[in-house]
Amino acid sequence: MIEYLVRAGAGGVMVVACPPRDCWNREGVTWLEERVYNEREAELKDRVDRR
Repeated sequence: MIEYLVRAGAGGVMVVACPPRDCWNREGVTWLEERVYNEREAELKDRVDRR
């Protein structure tokens, strides 16, 4: 999503997350960091446009 927005002309993208070890989603911050640095593939629903 971040790359898509930048390629579409966004001047920047702000990514926000819970503080480490204090997130409602057990692995939320870890998974976000891994996805941003291409260490983890996002598990998208079939209906999501993957362009």
